[in-house]
Amino acid sequence: MAETRTSVSLAYADSDGVNRAGLASAGAVTTVATEGAVSGRLTVGTSVVSIPVGSLTPRLLALVNRSTSSQTVTLYKASGGATLATLLAGEPALIPLPSGVTAPVVTASAAGALLDFAVCNT
Repeated sequence: MAETRTSVSLAYADSDGVNRAGLASAGAVTTVATEGAVSGRLTVGTSVVSIPVGSLTPRLLALVNRSTSSQTVTLYKASGGATLATLLAGEPALIPLPSGVTAPVVTASAAGALLDFAVCNT
């Protein structure tokens, strides 16, 4: 059996340095029935780009918009499908994909956006 390990942390501090909110998970380990994971980097433009999941049944998708300008990257369930998330430049996201999502795609607000991704099987 394979395992997926995830952890999340989020912190917010005002300009005066006072912590106002925070959240952290100690990490979760999930046993998955079928081994499989894919990761890489995509160059995304204003046309639809598929996240290459291969033969996986994707469940968890981690994204980081590596763009340094104001480019946003939007994730959709499929080409022409509903929006799942929009990431500003520099933003990360860990997204549990709804069942039935087998071909997630992305677009960017301008050409040349860099997007790192990792996707794991269910």
